[in-house]
Parts: sequence; structure tokens; C-alpha cells
Amino acid sequence: MKFRMDHPPPEDKNHRLQSVVLFVLLALCGMVWYTQLNKSNSGE
Repeated sequence: MKFRMDHPPPEDKNHRLQSVVLFVLLALCGMVWYTQLNKSNSGE
């Protein structure tokens, strides 16, 4: 059995959304961590 990728299943969309949310969360955490590091370095 083979299926074509003409109509991706709804699960694919959900998975893509999940990965995007994960990426945004990671970027946010990185930005916060970076600013905190800069603050602590300049604060000393």
C-alpha cells in the first residue's frame, strides 16, 4: 500500500504546529537566558 503526499493527514499539520511552538519556546528561553547573563555580568 502506497499513499501519495497530495493531501497530508491532519496529524502532519498538528506535528508541524507542535514543532513551531517548540522552536518559539526554545528561542524565548534562549533570549531570556541571554539577557539575564548580560544583566548579571554588567551588574557586578
